Amino acid sequence: MRQWQETPLPTGVRDAVSQMLFGPSPIAEDWRSKWEQADRSQIYFPADALINRDDISTALVDIACPSLVIHGTADEGVRIEKGRKLAKGLRSHTPTVELLGGPHAVNMTHPELVNAAIREFLGELRF
Repeated sequence: MRQWQETPLPTGVRDAVSQMLFGPSPIAEDWRSKWEQADRSQIYFPADALINRDDISTALVDIACPSLVIHGTADEGVRIEKGRKLAKGLRSHTPTVELLGGPHAVNMTHPELVNAAIREFLGELRF
């Protein structure tokens, strides 16, 4: 990751990451273009946070607040089974909103469906 901060991202890696994030979505090419032109000098810290994050899977049952799990069925980065397991592990046994064919960045490829699920979730909350 540090190496990619200062040098062009290898085409194969760029394309693999793009495929994982966006699948065959038309936004994939736009993302690849932006990535090539972007200042990546700050990528180390978010990448480090992702790679070295704590595993909280055993603490899911302690999360008592209302929760929403939205997951694409074609997510290559985190398989749908993990999304289902996450939802089931929460104290509320939250159902997973599964977006058919959605990749990892389902919020970017399917924004209408994601926003509708969020609106419905928030509309059902009672304080």
